[in-house]
Amino acid sequence: MLFNSIEFFSFLAFVVLFYHFSPFSRQANNSFLILFSIFFYGWWNIIYVPLILLSICINYFCYLRIRNSETRKSHWMSTGVIANLSLIAYFKYGGFLSEAIYDSVGYDLGISGVVLPLAISFFTFQQIAFLVDANRGEVSEVGFRSYALFVLFFPQLIAGPIVHHKEMMPQFERKLISGIRNHLFVGVNLFALGLFKKAVLADGIAPYATDVFDAAALGANLTLIEAWAGTMAYTLQIYFDFSGYSDMACGLGRMFGIILPINFNSPYRSTSIIEFWRRWHMTLSRFLKDYLYITLGGNRRGYQRQLVNVMIVMLLGGLWHGAGWTFVVWGGLHGIFLVINHLWRELTGRLHWKPSGAHWTVVSWGLTILVVMIAWVPFRADTFEAAFTMYRGMFGLNGVVLPPELAALNQIFAAFGFELPASTKEFVFKGRMQIFWTAALFAIAIFLPNNFVLLSRFRPFKMRFGPASMFSRFLFVPGLANALFIGIVASLAALFVWQGKSEFLYFQF
Repeated sequence: MLFNSIEFFSFLAFVVLFYHFSPFSRQANNSFLILFSIFFYGWWNIIYVPLILLSICINYFCYLRIRNSETRKSHWMSTGVIANLSLIAYFKYGGFLSEAIYDSVGYDLGISGVVLPLAISFFTFQQIAFLVDANRGEVSEVGFRSYALFVLFFPQLIAGPIVHHKEMMPQFERKLISGIRNHLFVGVNLFALGLFKKAVLADGIAPYATDVFDAAALGANLTLIEAWAGTMAYTLQIYFDFSGYSDMACGLGRMFGIILPINFNSPYRSTSIIEFWRRWHMTLSRFLKDYLYITLGGNRRGYQRQLVNVMIVMLLGGLWHGAGWTFVVWGGLHGIFLVINHLWRELTGRLHWKPSGAHWTVVSWGLTILVVMIAWVPFRADTFEAAFTMYRGMFGLNGVVLPPELAALNQIFAAFGFELPASTKEFVFKGRMQIFWTAALFAIAIFLPNNFVLLSRFRPFKMRFGPASMFSRFLFVPGLANALFIGIVASLAALFVWQGKSEFLYFQF
């Protein structure tokens, strides 16, 4: 059941009304919410419902053994972690490993055609973090109902954010005695804005990215403008698709009085790749830092080891996104960029030089968004051949040719003493409409306040973003103006959903 589907709207309306207006206690309603979440998960494929329930039972059993054991805590933690990793290894990476072994030594493991259970990366990693913290003594006594709801809570079950037990379980236990109107106000606003991001913005620019990457997969000789146009389109598509989903998830959580962690903080405004990863998929970055980077030693074993740890984390982070070498390359590229960024900071620190000024900010931002776009190519391309085809076009190896829609620019180029050839073939580039979508979405991502800033009057969504008064006139408050605006946004999004819906990109991860 997709968030951007008519059947989900009906499901949501029923569950929210039942949760807030049933005669039962909140604890009883939480039990019903577990059942509703199981129904939501089973809507995709009921065959995998026993799998997630078995995973929950095994992990909770290991937690009980950790809590009640005096000498074998680490043993039970390891058992649970191995069980989780085995599950994800078989279903997500079995085919990938089987193919790699066959290519290397010619031995066939016979693992192929396994359907990837929905959300397996998210619910296994959440439970691994829970067991590790339990072993560290950082988990108080947890009942099975709270634990099951922590894993199954449908707003964040499918594609995150990756939640932490400390920020979730206390919320399930407390009574919701006041503030329901504020919760619903924030929830409806976030959900409507997130749906607009997905159904209108992300799906609106998606065809421009799909056309170019499909052409690359077929081996087309893409020109510089075509390749960069497709890369920029995908850069915007994945941002508005995933951030839209995350906004919708946080909005859904608020409808039940549950505050989910923010997953995006305008990452395309970043002026360094380090800052980018503090703003992009923030809950994944937190998980990788707390449970992988620090476990590897973090920065405690010298500067060189720190850079090695960064590289390892990003390679595994890339592999987390998908069972394919292209995802590993994507993670490796970001690892290289992060290492270079750390080395640059080390160098400027030793030289006692702190670059500053508006011009330096623009250069830093431009370089950051450039390398982010370059790295998105293998992430989106299905094969290395398609990625290399895109890179050949992006680096101008297939020539620089103007599409017919931009041929008029030659008058400007001629004033500077050179002229570009115009195409005589039908370009993958879609001309003025593609320029409009790309420019409009970049402007939204870079210059407009994000949804959590708009709702920052309602704690704990308050976030620092420039001068306090910069966006004060745009902050959302209950009233007729807000109702009209959100009504129009929701109606437009619903219209696009009615015409045709598409899965969220992160469902495949």
